[in-house]
Amino acid sequence: MAITYAQLVDQLNIVIGEEHDGRLDENQIVNQAGQFLAGLHPWRWLARPSVLLDFVAGQSWVRMPPDFGNGTILGVTREGALTFDVALSTLQELDLLGRSAVSTPSMYHVALAYPSQSDTVSPLGLPRLEINPTPATDQEGAIRFAYIAGWVTMTMGSAVANVPPWAEMALIQCVRAFGAYYRTNDHGHVDRLVTSPEIQSMKRADSGQQRIMGQSRGGILQVGKPTGSTNYNWSHAGVS
Repeated sequence: MAITYAQLVDQLNIVIGEEHDGRLDENQIVNQAGQFLAGLHPWRWLARPSVLLDFVAGQSWVRMPPDFGNGTILGVTREGALTFDVALSTLQELDLLGRSAVSTPSMYHVALAYPSQSDTVSPLGLPRLEINPTPATDQEGAIRFAYIAGWVTMTMGSAVANVPPWAEMALIQCVRAFGAYYRTNDHGHVDRLVTSPEIQSMKRADSGQQRIMGQSRGGILQVGKPTGSTNYNWSHAGVS
């Protein structure tokens, strides 16, 4: 059974005590520990199959998967009946395109962004993909989105951590270490996690899950060509 937020809080209270200082925020500590674990190593258990994202007419951004968290974008591609190609860009480029006089754009540009905070009491919103030009019509499954997930913030007692069962021991160790750090102000509790037996064992288990990666692809000779259109050693002069 997946470990829950309530169980992680119980583990935290073993370290900081049930009657701990009220200034210690259990929710903050548990989620900081989870974010630390997720960013500690390029874990295979955070790799996700690509998903389809929708366009909404008149909306200048695209909603990303709920488990993206503080993850990594691997790529975006056109899907289905989408008129234009799509490419990753920067917010600066999107701003420039939005102020340009181009009336017939030939490509959608997207960039990771966080929504602006409207006040000082509301939390920062979830990350999303800003897009230019703004879609004129609704389109389901407009683009294919490849990504590596991040830690998903937990708030409810019954919420489960987005880690595999064999990673739960390491997550518990992270929660306890962060609790000890906040209780004693000794960062060594967190520093020792990096070389702890639990983390090292978890890295070995994670890296050994798929040892065969298949045929090599990509490289300089495939730059600018559609993915999968040619072999890794393809060239106009023939196979090298």
